[in-house]
Amino acid sequence: MAKVELITGNEAVAHGVRLARTEVIATYPITPQTTIIEELAKFVAKGELDSRFINVESEHSAASVCQGSALAGVRTFTATCSLGLAYMYEPLTFFHEYRLPVVMAITNRPLPFGGLAADYSDSMSIRDFGFIQFFVESNQEALDTIIQAYKIAEDPRVLLPVMVNVDGCFLSFSSELVSIPEQKKVDQFLPSYRPPEIILDPDHPTAEWYLVELSIHRENSIEETMRKARQVIEETGSDFEKIFGRKWGLVEDYRCEDAQVVLVTLGSVTSTAREVVKEFRASGEALGLLKLRTFRPFPEEEILRIAAKAEVIVVVDRNVSHGSGGGCGIVYNEVRSTLYDFNKRPKVMSFIAGTGGLDISEDMLRDMARQALQATQSRPKGIGSRTHWVLPDLEKVPQSQPVIPKKAQEKLLYPGLQTCAGCAGTLLFRTAVETIGKDHVMILPFCCVDVGLISMYGDFSPIKVPAFFPCVFAGTASVSTGVRAGLDRRGKMDTLVVGFAGDGGTVDIGLQSLSGAANRGEPILYICYDNEAYMNTGIQRSGSTPYGANTATTPASSKGQGNPTPLPKDMGRIMAAHDIPYVATASVALLKDYQRKLLKAAQVVKNRQGMAYIHAHSPCPPGWGFPASKTIEVARLAIQTGMWRLYEIEHGKHHATKTPFAPQPISEYIKAQGRFSRLTDEQISLLEAQVIKEP
Repeated sequence: MAKVELITGNEAVAHGVRLARTEVIATYPITPQTTIIEELAKFVAKGELDSRFINVESEHSAASVCQGSALAGVRTFTATCSLGLAYMYEPLTFFHEYRLPVVMAITNRPLPFGGLAADYSDSMSIRDFGFIQFFVESNQEALDTIIQAYKIAEDPRVLLPVMVNVDGCFLSFSSELVSIPEQKKVDQFLPSYRPPEIILDPDHPTAEWYLVELSIHRENSIEETMRKARQVIEETGSDFEKIFGRKWGLVEDYRCEDAQVVLVTLGSVTSTAREVVKEFRASGEALGLLKLRTFRPFPEEEILRIAAKAEVIVVVDRNVSHGSGGGCGIVYNEVRSTLYDFNKRPKVMSFIAGTGGLDISEDMLRDMARQALQATQSRPKGIGSRTHWVLPDLEKVPQSQPVIPKKAQEKLLYPGLQTCAGCAGTLLFRTAVETIGKDHVMILPFCCVDVGLISMYGDFSPIKVPAFFPCVFAGTASVSTGVRAGLDRRGKMDTLVVGFAGDGGTVDIGLQSLSGAANRGEPILYICYDNEAYMNTGIQRSGSTPYGANTATTPASSKGQGNPTPLPKDMGRIMAAHDIPYVATASVALLKDYQRKLLKAAQVVKNRQGMAYIHAHSPCPPGWGFPASKTIEVARLAIQTGMWRLYEIEHGKHHATKTPFAPQPISEYIKAQGRFSRLTDEQISLLEAQVIKEP
């Protein structure tokens, strides 16, 4: 029997993936998608989902893993949004060419970066990548559509990737009552995946060439498949209704039978629009609503059917097609194109609303409807329309500069960064800025410190040196390289360029650009503050997470607890292998040692000897599970137990810069942190074996 639970849109997606018995899941955290993969990690850890859950180092790798598992013939899933989706572009172009039925969830968010809530610029940017695209209105529809997506994608008539779009924040983090189906009924609807052909099949070995044969395009074109997919989507919706009592098709129309004006919407705003239609109908106004559930394939026939009766069609777009003639929305342009050859062409009006993650209120929709109803009386019918931008009425709050004490004004970084209490990263950043001095440029990617800087004073910069934040997550070293080159061309040879990033942006997604810059010998100083997980997005495993540590994507399991990876990446040795002149480790527990190394590194860079790299230990109270007042104590224990080693590598020569006078047992370090609270004796022994007694 189905269970009804109050869950978020992200949880609904995760339940859909679980019920579909997905076999491979490739994940990388990005807000507001991250809780999808966290829920899936819990399902796998609890044994509720038999799936290979792979923590990868970037979205590019996540998509590539999905490509590989689909080539091997298994049911596959990933999720992302915004810049994460953009970073997947290259591998995503392979999916439709090789007919890979991968299912992706997108928690829509602006592209490039303008907020965390719904904006369709991300998924619309790949509308021509051969994906079937669904836009869901509710959490129930999100769960149901994930299950249907696999049946549609894996149908031999289709075999295309499917994207399920869930409005970021408005659905992803909002809770609704959702009926969660029984597993046996889902198994009845969606049998195990049996691909008609496995491209990489050891039983039938073939070599798959990168360039797909032109005959495949002629005989089995993507465009023809998209047309077939329309029928498959409708059939799947009917089959789903027979088992679960809920029907989902290409579109859903409401009160359109005699409507003069029809609102066209996608996603969660449809619920708001439906209430507005009810209100206008109660007042005798002939207003209707057409919800587009699919954007690819585009529901042309359904739009033509509605357009045959309506006088005005109002398209509400959460995106802008820049340079398209008046800055119209993408859906608006598609609707106009559909109606071009139609004998009875209603007027089509374009309204842009909700971009950048802003809300679309009932008042906005009422205003759109009134303008459209007026157009039925006072304007000639025709297909064109200028674009109407609909913005919320923001309260005009007088802006004032923050009051900074005179003593604080003398500092290069004002006090009060809005990071968590006890944040070691903030202290490491502040120390770096003040120690290096005024003549430097600071580059930061998305990270905890970056968020603290952005949210500190609004439009007022808290840092008194040139700073750029956030740069693209993977590009701290590359952006720093470009700044260095630009400053050199301007004759600013002595201005130091400093990259400051967390472990996720360094040891994982940023490692490629960092390695490239080191290999070229770029004269930049790179500082990694290592809090041993993706803390900014909610404590997910990174490449520097220690063995056994509990994170949101390596939760407790029946076999023990935490991260199964035996060893974190040793970034000191990795960077030393690039033969750069200076590598050092540091700790927030010993700031004088850190300052000395900063000054030495800065001098190496100013002398143009090459890159200098400092890897600083940065305990995180909420991520590691200890009181905010214990940050320095935990950092000191890491040194005293040998879990964190302090050293320098200068021109290939390694020497320790601090060894504990009274070494402590590793148990002292472990018991101080909640992330290690459920380690088994065997896991503790493995951690002890990692402690290197010699420098």
